[in-house]
Parts: sequence; structure tokens; C-alpha cells
Amino acid sequence: SFCGNDSFDTTTQLCCQDAIIEKSFENAECCGSIIYDFQTQICCPNDITTTTTSPGTKNLLNCTADHQYDPSTHGCCGEIVAQQPTGVSIENQECCGDFIMDITQQMCCEGVINPNLDDTYRCCANKSFISTSQMCCSSVVNEKPSTDQKCCGETSYNRITQFCCGGSVGAKEVRIAPPCGEDYFDPETHMCCAGVVQPKLNNNYACCKAVSFEKGVEICCLGTLWPRETATTKCCADTAFDSTPEKCCAGVVNTRPSLDRTLHRCCGAIAYDKSLQTCVDGTLTVLTP
Repeated sequence: SFCGNDSFDTTTQLCCQDAIIEKSFENAECCGSIIYDFQTQICCPNDITTTTTSPGTKNLLNCTADHQYDPSTHGCCGEIVAQQPTGVSIENQECCGDFIMDITQQMCCEGVINPNLDDTYRCCANKSFISTSQMCCSSVVNEKPSTDQKCCGETSYNRITQFCCGGSVGAKEVRIAPPCGEDYFDPETHMCCAGVVQPKLNNNYACCKAVSFEKGVEICCLGTLWPRETATTKCCADTAFDSTPEKCCAGVVNTRPSLDRTLHRCCGAIAYDKSLQTCVDGTLTVLTP
């Protein structure tokens, strides 16, 4: 046999990482570039350790990077030797950080072992909580006395009797039903637009899809808000236009063809003066004198 480029006697020598080493004792095996007694020692990645068990029991030992351990009583979690929980079968054990937990009664939350007594338990940062009676708000566990509880920053609040503003909870003075989406609102100061509570600064406010606007200041064209620049501002499809110098034809804004608005008509998407032209089947024809 060859070890690298050299031949060696396998009955008296070993080849360990291309180095020929004499078998100086019985039961010798390679451990990296050196030899060890596999009956009385265990080869770990960074060391050879003498076992504390009787000869022939090396199969009961495992290694982490630096240590040996007995897998019947310990486990390896991230190269850390951890004590197994007492009376827990191996199939119900899992690592959580540097420790071993019982997955039938515990859960791992960000590397910390927590109680997990039934399927209602959840993680909130590094703690577990009961999801039927508690809630997690920005990694803080809060009590949940009712199904109307919501989160406001790190605090839970009752959306029916309280409101959340800028991460602070306040008491509602008015409760109006039915709600707007999931929130109640005061109709004196707010309005419901497509399930979203919006401000209402005066009675001239209206909804443009999910946004409120003041009708004297803006105009809503098919869900798009435009400034109401003049009293004659109107909608042409989703665009606002001034109806005095312009005319809307089939969703297209046209410049009026003449000063007399009473003579203006549409031919498809084109505006024309009926005293000068006629529209037949969508085609404009100049009138002859």
C-alpha cells in the first residue's frame, strides 16, 4: 500500500494524512495526523480524550468540536454539550440556543426556552404567550380582555372605547355604530370613506374612494383628486378641466372650437362647431355655404 508517494506495511504502520506512523500499540487508529487507541480514547476534532468508560464502549460517546459527551444523557447544541431533560424521549428533544428542551411542553422563542402547554401558545420576541387571552404588541405581551383589542405601539387597547394616536391610547367620547372597517368614529369630525376613517372639517366634505376632500377646493374624477381651480371646473373621465374654454368629448379634453358654446358638439372624441361642420357616422364634414 502507498501513503502519499511512499509504500508502507499496513500490519505495522498507519497512513495518517499522508504521514507514515508506526503502530506503537494495539487498537491504533488515525486521529488527524496522529494515532490513538480507539478502545480507550475518543478522537474529537481538536483533541484526543481518554474515555471514562470501560474499554469497548467508545460507541456510546460523541464529540462536539472540543468535547466528548454521552448521548444517552447529553446532547450537542451548537457545539455546546447540553444536559438532556429528565424522562423525555429523544424524539421529543430539540435544541433551543445552548440548551435542550422538551417540545411537548416547551417552545423556543429567539433562543429562550418558554412554556408551551397547548396549541394556543405563540412567541412574542423571546417570551411565549397565550394567544386566546393575550396579544403581542411590538414584542411586548399584553392582556387581551376582548376580541376588540388592537395594538397601539407596545400597548393593547379596546378599539370600541379607546383610540390610538401616535402610539398613545386615549378614551373615546363618542361611540357610533356601525363601525367603519374595524374602527368607530365621531361623524361630527370624521367620515367613512371606503372603510377608512377620514377627517371631516366641515359639512362640505365628501369621499373620493378612501380619501376625504373638500368639494369647494378639490374635485374627484373617477377616484382621482384634482384642484378645483375655477367654478366651472368639471370632470372628463379621470381628468379635471375648465368647461369654459374646453369641452369633454368621449373622455378627451378639447379646446372649444369657437366662442359660442351653444354651437359646440362632439363627434366621437373631437369637439366641433355645428355651424361650421357636421358629424356623420363619426366623421366631420365641413358645411358648404
